[in-house]
Amino acid sequence: MKGPTKQCESLKRKLKVWKIACFLIGFLFILYVYQAYIDDRRSLYFNLTDIRNATIGINNQLMGIQHDTNNSRSSEYNSDLLRNHIQSFNREHNRLTNYFNPFESNWYENNRRTYSFSIQQGFINVVDLLKLKNTTGHWSTTEADLLDMMNSTFIDYSRLLDKEQQNLNGIFERFPLVTETGSVTHSIDVEQIVKIQNEINNLSYFYLLYQRLPEEMNRLSEDEIVERLIYVLDMDEKEINEILIEEDQTLRKYNFTIYRDRSNVRGQLNGYGFINEVYFGTPPDEGDLVDRELVAENLNSLLKREYGEIDYVIYDRGINYQLEDLDPDKTQLYSYEVNLTVDGYRTEKSLMVYYNARNGNLVHFKNWYENSGGLLFDPSFYELDAEGILKPNDALTQYKNSKDTSLEEEYIETVIVWSSLSGKFELVHIYTSGLYLNAHTGKEEKVSSRGILRTFF
Repeated sequence: MKGPTKQCESLKRKLKVWKIACFLIGFLFILYVYQAYIDDRRSLYFNLTDIRNATIGINNQLMGIQHDTNNSRSSEYNSDLLRNHIQSFNREHNRLTNYFNPFESNWYENNRRTYSFSIQQGFINVVDLLKLKNTTGHWSTTEADLLDMMNSTFIDYSRLLDKEQQNLNGIFERFPLVTETGSVTHSIDVEQIVKIQNEINNLSYFYLLYQRLPEEMNRLSEDEIVERLIYVLDMDEKEINEILIEEDQTLRKYNFTIYRDRSNVRGQLNGYGFINEVYFGTPPDEGDLVDRELVAENLNSLLKREYGEIDYVIYDRGINYQLEDLDPDKTQLYSYEVNLTVDGYRTEKSLMVYYNARNGNLVHFKNWYENSGGLLFDPSFYELDAEGILKPNDALTQYKNSKDTSLEEEYIETVIVWSSLSGKFELVHIYTSGLYLNAHTGKEEKVSSRGILRTFF
């Protein structure tokens, strides 16, 4: 009888040893996980320090432009330094995600497709442009206000980072879980961090597109948009079931869908209410081709409704121009390239318009051409005139004298472009090296595509 009793006692001892061993292993594992968590939070703290230093560096560069505006310390702004600070800013933000706790990671993973976690190229372009405007005499209250807004945003961001570090300070105590529980369990405000970065990016791209601040442009009402669409597209209201309008809050563009029984119409207006693009859907594949003169009349009427009493030149590009994916045996579209003109001078950028060759109806109007960036029309075009412009050779001579250079250039053409310096359409002389000189002043122009315009087609 003693044998089984000894075996039971031996088994109990073994179980006790196993329990102690499991407890120790579990305790050591928890201790390891806890220490790894504390190490991550300390790394996050130091990461925030690096981001804050980069933020201060960026802000110093912005202040350098302000110094230039006040005609002092004109060498303060350095484009290369700005890029280095932004590169550091983005790199450290990317590392920041390695040290997130589960709550921070969950928010980030659920929102990473919606928000940007970095400063984008648009901001660099804006700051370089502000510097250029300041040195070329194109500075205005808009630029001053924009610079102040960006400066204030980075100051707020630096304060936010400082606040987060104060909340995490306790993790450097010897026993933080006991003495500084709040620091151990604290989650940084990832949403606010991302929000501030997106404010900078959105403001940058808005300014690049319109050279205005958002509050300087009135929003179009839904009634205004509907009225303009019906007029410009010459639509029968009885055929319309519904018009759905969605505003792009970032770039003040208006995407629309017009629901009809026979086909839907989709498109986009820019912030001024002019068409970026409109698409009437797939045309029929059968039927005789209509007279091109009838289609040309339809195109002329469309351009008059869209732009009013301005001049333009139309180039007939045949059928299915640059539409290699279409089967010419089935789908045939009359293709037209359009340049707006002032006193005989054309826009450098073109419009493309496609009409159904079988019934003469509009199929596709797009305010961009290949990868040219598009002719984003705005009201400054109506102010343009060619009175008193300099001759190409005179403008070039004036430019050479101002730069003290003997650069050899040959004149190519005088065209209308949208100037990044003035923020409006300008007449320019183009030369062989890619030099653009303002036809009125003889000064060098900076030409911008204002971003490649693309919608959802």
